[in-house]
Amino acid sequence: MFRATFKRAILRTGLVLLLIAGCMIPILFLNSNSAARITDLSGNPGWSFHAGDLPLDAVQNPTSISSDWIPLRDAGKRLEGAGYYWLKIDVPTEAYRDPHFFIHDLRHYQAFWNGKLLLESNFEPRNPRMLEYYEWNLVSFSFGYPAEPLLLRVYSDDGVIKTGTVQVGNAADFIVRILRNDSDKLLFGVIFTLLSIVAALFYFHTRKKLYSYFSLLGFCAAYASFCRTFALGLFVHAPTLVYFHELMLPLGSFAFNGFFNHLYGTTTRFHRTVRYCMLAFTALCFFVGIWNNQAYHALLFNVFPLLFFMLIFSSSRIQSRIFRDQPSTESAIIIFGYIVSNVSTFLTSLLLLFPNLRDYWIRHLPWLAPYIRDDQLPVFTGLFVFLCCMGSIILLREKEVHLQVHSYSRELEEKNRKLEEIDKLKDEFLANTSHELRTPLNGIIGITESLLEGVAGPLNELARSNLSMVVSSGKRLSGLINDILDFSKLKHAGVTLFIQGVDLKRTTDSVVNVLQPLAHLKDIGLLSRIDERLPLVAADENRVQQILYNLVGNALKFTERGQVEITAHLDDEWIYVSVSDTGIGIPTGRLNAIFEPFEQGEGSAAREYEGAGLGLAITKKLVEMHGGAMGVISTPGHGSTFTFTLPVAEDDLQDRSALEERPERETTG
Repeated sequence: MFRATFKRAILRTGLVLLLIAGCMIPILFLNSNSAARITDLSGNPGWSFHAGDLPLDAVQNPTSISSDWIPLRDAGKRLEGAGYYWLKIDVPTEAYRDPHFFIHDLRHYQAFWNGKLLLESNFEPRNPRMLEYYEWNLVSFSFGYPAEPLLLRVYSDDGVIKTGTVQVGNAADFIVRILRNDSDKLLFGVIFTLLSIVAALFYFHTRKKLYSYFSLLGFCAAYASFCRTFALGLFVHAPTLVYFHELMLPLGSFAFNGFFNHLYGTTTRFHRTVRYCMLAFTALCFFVGIWNNQAYHALLFNVFPLLFFMLIFSSSRIQSRIFRDQPSTESAIIIFGYIVSNVSTFLTSLLLLFPNLRDYWIRHLPWLAPYIRDDQLPVFTGLFVFLCCMGSIILLREKEVHLQVHSYSRELEEKNRKLEEIDKLKDEFLANTSHELRTPLNGIIGITESLLEGVAGPLNELARSNLSMVVSSGKRLSGLINDILDFSKLKHAGVTLFIQGVDLKRTTDSVVNVLQPLAHLKDIGLLSRIDERLPLVAADENRVQQILYNLVGNALKFTERGQVEITAHLDDEWIYVSVSDTGIGIPTGRLNAIFEPFEQGEGSAAREYEGAGLGLAITKKLVEMHGGAMGVISTPGHGSTFTFTLPVAEDDLQDRSALEERPERETTG
């Protein structure tokens, strides 16, 4: 019941979080229709170019070396090799409230405005793991600025000359545009994160690897979604994290195939090998990426597609076989999600490989424009559909498991009810049968004892011996019947105690006197070492005698030589009574079992020694009814010591308190 409640709570939490994510959409588009006054300088024909580096003091007076500057359109597209170049453009004067430059798609550069260094990005030292197409900067410049030129000092790793993206406008307009353009990926990132968290909670609760792979897949999708947004730069600057976001492709492929394997429990050796190759490939790319940027991207763009298509091929074969052999709603859902994710991945690959294809599709298929305006949007949409399909399959399975558990629970409750009824009938039958047996058995014992006393005349020795055996067997059966009746009463709370002050010394001596003949027959010493100065105990005297009879009788039964000793001592408000013997002892593993009904110290004890194993169970229950406790210490072959506690009578406690206070008063006086 707790597990089902926990799962429902997780699902409800996930739905609430998804609802919150949905509410983010109007916030992200809040200012989508506002008039954003942003001037794009990237395509402006006024860019000037200077090949090679310039001394920084030339920035103070760039017009003095104007002969070295040429229009960018005449500069070509490449340098002779890696190196520096300068760019310059005049910024038109406009009345911006909060003028900012937005600079993007340049890896190493410095920006100068009005003769001063305005911004330096990944320039010295240069970080090779900086991805220029995800790196951007928003920097303010003078309010009410004059028509001064903006100068960019750029270092090119590959010799390519480009201006990147340079725009000017209000900071708020840039931020609104960033959020609006990234709203879809931000929303997908939030949803993927929530799915990952919910799956992780399921895994920690159920320990099913299925949920761990699903959580890892959601994490990979969320990581890639957030890292492919400009909005991430509004909160953190983590170029290394962005640099490694491409590892989510092989890691996500590993997670997907692990999830698929545990979902259906079927895979081939080839499929399993390729899956773990993906995990090893992810680790390899990580370490190579730390060492060399070019080798890292060569692995991702050349080796990964081969492994990916091998996985796609093997997964497609397995899914088609499952759908053919076990056609069901579940298999149809997973096939649908699989097809959508693969088609969207293929579409993203086409957009990356053939940039002009986007313009062609937008002209001829305008309804596709919102979907393909971003290269990565199709793959995230397909992944979202796929994760939703996988999540629906998990929910269907959990619902089925919940229904089965509920059915089994009702069946178990019904069986328990029937077992309780059978147990009650058994107890009633046992008690009624014992009552019926006790009356004729007592008659047999009485008649036999009267014959032994000579009521029917003198008996020879053989007759007396046989009749004595009848009496002894009858009394043993009578004791067993009494134990059964007591056990039945104790089990159903049918025993009432008559609590009074009991002299433990006198009660123990009475029990010892009755059992002394049995000790003499076995040549065993039976000793009572209870101090007569002990206070009275608050107990039912008959039940205390029954406790002692059971414990001392057991000790005599299982002791062949030595002695049985009864001791007691006072400790605060309790008297501890111990019955020690030098008998066969009890194995350590059986110390707790001997207090269970119909149990004895070892398996052969029931055959070697007489008894049904009810005595200790009854004794422990009687002690607990008095408020005490019972325990045992035993060493096999050296004997056992049973100890139980009884409370001291209230009157004796008050008398002892008065005696303890009187000397204090006398001393004080």
